[in-house]
Amino acid sequence: MTYINKTLKVSDFLEQYSPGVLTPSQFSMITNTTSLTNVQPKQWTTPPFQRNFVWTDEQQNLFIESLFNKEVYTDIVLVEVTERLKEIYSTLSTNGNYTTITIDGQHRSTTIWRFVTNQMKFTGTIQHNDKQQTYENHTFSQLPEQLQRRFLNNVDVGVKIITSFNPKRLNKIFIKVNEGEGLNPQEKRNASPCKIPEWTALLGETYEDLFSKFQGMTPVKINRSAHRERLSQILLRVNCFNNGGVVLDYDKSGQILININKTKIYDNKHTELDSMYVSVENDTDHISQDIYDYIEQELLPSIKIGLENALPNVKNASNQDMRKVSKSSIELYTIVHYIIRKLRKIDTNAISDCDIWYFV
Repeated sequence: MTYINKTLKVSDFLEQYSPGVLTPSQFSMITNTTSLTNVQPKQWTTPPFQRNFVWTDEQQNLFIESLFNKEVYTDIVLVEVTERLKEIYSTLSTNGNYTTITIDGQHRSTTIWRFVTNQMKFTGTIQHNDKQQTYENHTFSQLPEQLQRRFLNNVDVGVKIITSFNPKRLNKIFIKVNEGEGLNPQEKRNASPCKIPEWTALLGETYEDLFSKFQGMTPVKINRSAHRERLSQILLRVNCFNNGGVVLDYDKSGQILININKTKIYDNKHTELDSMYVSVENDTDHISQDIYDYIEQELLPSIKIGLENALPNVKNASNQDMRKVSKSSIELYTIVHYIIRKLRKIDTNAISDCDIWYFV
């Protein structure tokens, strides 16, 4: 692994590695050059292994104040986008503007961009003209012009660019750089260089409201990827079903027999999830696109529709969490839905999503 250390002015940092869109007027103000169209982001700050942006106003203000006062000592760590990374992450293929991925410094990069583009109001104390000057609820454009130019042209941002590395070690790099953050098992899996993390990230965002209806899914836990772990468990379970975990047969009278091969149905412990990610990453176990499509296009929409009708029946429960659906109910629903909808051995026209929930 090789890397380049850079010390950039804020204006150069945003020109080369902006994490967000810059309008023509913003780009001109920052770089003193002209652009006739919006300048697209160069830095991908939301790869599957990054958490959501969670800094409070106070944290953002403290960081901007530290930049003004030259009290920031930690580099922003980026990796260069390569053709191999484009194969791993479809976002990089569909958005050809990204030149780097954030490994460490998502909040710092985003806060700089938000500040300069007037998306936050700064409150803090700045050393200016040999005296302390306090500002309260000032956007960037509301600060004295001299301070604006000082921030853009005299404030340094340290950047480390990783230029040569094995893409399959991207997760190891992320974990090593963030080892002081106390990453949980799913946050480590999110850095796996395979299809699953990006898939869970996109579905997790689409169905975040649905996952909030699951027992134990608090906003804090969702921000720490608990919903993406649940998606991984569903993927593991359905893939096991598809590989012989659930087999239908008929008895002599024509009644359907459901055979569940317990040796094929994993217990969804962390070790089994880790093994699934590793096997997909190393291409030793292939999960067909059909499985991803089934979960995304059939199973999750069905769970959502069913819950919208089933949950009102327990809305008067005394415990707030009891008004949500349990993990065991979701697992049972997945089995029943798979048999009815995926194997299509039962007359699906006669059974609605709500019927499945009432059965569960």
